[in-house]
Amino acid sequence: GAESSIKFIQACLDGGGYICWERYFSEVPGEKFARDDLQRRLTDRMLHWEDAIPGCTPRVVATLSYLSELTRGESGNRLPTANYKAFMDMQVNALANHPNFFGLGGIQWYLTVYANEEHRRFAVRQFRHYAIEGNTNPINDDPYDLTHIRNPDFVGGTAGWDIQPAEQGSIQTKTFRRLGRIQARWPDAPYGDTFLVMGMAAYPNLGIIDACVTARVNNSGLVK
Repeated sequence: GAESSIKFIQACLDGGGYICWERYFSEVPGEKFARDDLQRRLTDRMLHWEDAIPGCTPRVVATLSYLSELTRGESGNRLPTANYKAFMDMQVNALANHPNFFGLGGIQWYLTVYANEEHRRFAVRQFRHYAIEGNTNPINDDPYDLTHIRNPDFVGGTAGWDIQPAEQGSIQTKTFRRLGRIQARWPDAPYGDTFLVMGMAAYPNLGIIDACVTARVNNSGLVK
């Protein structure tokens, strides 16, 4: 029960140990919902530790997850409409700024072998930026919400895509339950369960790749 857990944790602290508090987050659609989730499950819950064990914050190590290496089968980098590095920075920035975490004992990311090289390097930048240099501002101004491709998971059918079926019905969207989980999107959610089917025909289906490139260029301001 809770009382036994508190006694065990207190014994660990009395022996010089630290509390490694695991808080694992995955992308959700929309920056507001991502921030609300962090507020509810990270910032607000930090107060529970102080309520249970007053003065424990300097001995708490916030353990976040940067699961992003698809070959490991679990990735919180699960939405093509979200910027995972912006999401990582959102989490550490909260730890660096909110008074609930004042005096926090440390920060760490779980787990190196489950993260790709880009996100491992970014995590090290965060350690320097926040923990060593003592900055409180975000590392950069990159947005959480990405808009250079519309409807990337085909949840809205083929809306936003410039497709040219070779014949009637040769391009269509379908859904397969837990396909997103097979793609390593973690934890289980309907993200990625919809996909595009391109059937064989006498002529090729056209326009799919062009739509991706055009959307990226138009939203970058390079093409009017």
